[in-house]
Amino acid sequence: MPRGGPRAILRGMSARTLTPETTAEAYLELLKDRGIEVFLGNAGTDFASLVDAFARLASEAGRAPCPLVIPHEFVAVSMAHGYYVASGRPAAVMVHVNVGTGNAATAIITASRANVPILMSAGRTPITEEGLPGARDLHIHWAQESFDQAAMLREYVKWDYELRTPVQVEAVVDRAFELMQAEPRGPVYLTLPREVLAARPAPMTITSPARRQSRSERFPDPARIDEAARLLARADSPLILVSAAGIDPRAVAGLVELAEAGGIAIVEADPIYLNAPHLHELHLGYNQSGTTNPSLADADAILVVEADVPWYPHLQKPAPNARIIHLGVDPFFSRYPMRSYPCDVPIVATPGVALPLLAEAVRRHADRDAIARRRERVAAEHRRRFAALTRPGSYVASPHSSGLGFGLGAALGVKLGRPDATVIATVGDGAYFFGEPLSCLFVQRAHAVPILTVIFNNQQWEAVKSGTLAVHPTGAAKTRGSFPLSELRPSPRFEEMARTVDGYGERVEKPGELPAALKRGLAAVREGRPAILNVLCQRAV
Repeated sequence: MPRGGPRAILRGMSARTLTPETTAEAYLELLKDRGIEVFLGNAGTDFASLVDAFARLASEAGRAPCPLVIPHEFVAVSMAHGYYVASGRPAAVMVHVNVGTGNAATAIITASRANVPILMSAGRTPITEEGLPGARDLHIHWAQESFDQAAMLREYVKWDYELRTPVQVEAVVDRAFELMQAEPRGPVYLTLPREVLAARPAPMTITSPARRQSRSERFPDPARIDEAARLLARADSPLILVSAAGIDPRAVAGLVELAEAGGIAIVEADPIYLNAPHLHELHLGYNQSGTTNPSLADADAILVVEADVPWYPHLQKPAPNARIIHLGVDPFFSRYPMRSYPCDVPIVATPGVALPLLAEAVRRHADRDAIARRRERVAAEHRRRFAALTRPGSYVASPHSSGLGFGLGAALGVKLGRPDATVIATVGDGAYFFGEPLSCLFVQRAHAVPILTVIFNNQQWEAVKSGTLAVHPTGAAKTRGSFPLSELRPSPRFEEMARTVDGYGERVEKPGELPAALKRGLAAVREGRPAILNVLCQRAV
C-alpha cells in the first residue's frame, strides 16, 4: 500500500458526538446523517418519543429528516417506493406496531419484488407492564403484542431486527442501510420498542459518514460478456427483452447503444419503467400480460435484461435452437419460489454497467454490412408503429407483484422526489378503490404534492372477468353473461372526491371531451390543486 494509504482512506471521515435526550432523538439524527431526507409516518402511541424528538430537533435545521404525516400505511410505503424511483434516495417509513405493519404489507411485497430499498420500521408494543418510561399504559398494549411481529414481512424484506438497547442504535441503523442498498436492493424492517425509544442514552460518538458502505455496482464476468457478444453479433434475428432496467437512466442509454451496435430489436416485456425511447427505430413495442410477441418466434439469440417474465410459456416459447442470455443483478430471480426460463449465458451484473461493455464487445465481433441490413429491417417494422415516450424516468408502472392501488401513492412519491415534475397517475376504477384515495388527496394538499389522477372507469374488475374466461372459455359465467364478484356498480362519482380538498374534479363521458378535460385538470395542478378525471370507458369483454 502506498505511504499514507490508510490516512487517505479515512480522510473526510469525522467523529460526531451526540447528546440526545432519548434514543428516539439519536435515531432521528442518525437517519439524517446517513442521508434520509423524509420520514413518512403513520403514528400511534408507540411514536411518543419520536414525536417529542421531532419537536425538539425542529429548532435546529438539518438535524432530523422532514416528518410527513401519511394517513394510511399502504400510501406511505408506496410513496417511499415512488420517491426512490424519482430521486434515487431511500426514504424512512414508520407505522404503528403490528396492525400498521399489516396495512403496509402489500406495499412492502411490491417494493421487494421491484428491488426498491426502503427503511421500513414499526413501533413495538411496550415490553414491560410497569417500571420504565414508555411501559404499558393502555389496553391495546397487551392485545397488540405479537410473538414475532416481523414474521408477517420476513419473506419480503432483506433483514429484520428489533432495537434492544440504546447503545445499538448506530450499529443497527448502519446494518439496515448496508443491507437495503446492497444488490439486489430491497426493503428492511426494524421494530422499535417504546421503552427503548424513551430511554435516555449516554452521550454517544458516531462516525460520520458511516464506514459501512455497501452501495456498489456488480461488474460482469468479461468471459460472459464476450460469449454473449458473439451470439448477438452473429445472429440473424437477435432480440432484447427488457422490463425493469429503466430504473437506472444509464441502463436506458446502454440499452440503446447495444441495440444500435448490433442492429438488435427491443421489445419491452410488461415494462415497469421506460427502458428505451419508444420512438427509437429499433423499438418494436411491448409484450403485455397474456399476449404473444411476434418478434419472439424468429429470434435466434435473445438477451433478457431485468425481466422476470420475458414471455408466457403456455402461449409461446422461443425457437428450440435460440440461444438465451439473461442479464441482471439477480438474473435467476432467486427469491421467486418457481421460475424455469432457459438460460445459456448468465450475466450477473448491474445493467447500467454491463450494457455499455456488451455494446463495445458486440462492435468488435459485428459485421458492419450485416448489422446495417438488420437495422434497416427492424426500422422498417418500427415505422409501422407509433409511441411517444422518450425520456428515462418518464414512465413508472406497477411492479409485477401487482398490489392494486400502488399507482396513487407511488405517484405522490415521484412528485415528492421531483417537485418540479408534472405527475399524472393513470389507474382503473378497481385499482383506485385499493389506493386509499382519500388519504392520497389529503397528502397532496397537506404536503404540496398535487398530481392529476385519471381514472379509467369501466365499472368492473376486468381482470377478474377476463381471467374467468381464460380458464373457463365456455363456462357458466360466459353462457349466462354473469360474472359474480367482478362488478363495481353503481360506480361512485369519483370526481366529487377532489372537492373535499379544494381540488378539481370532472367526469368525462365522451372521447371528444378528453383533450379539453386534460387541459383543465393540468391547469388545476399547476395552481397547486389536486385534480381527478373520471373517464367512463367501454368494457373490454
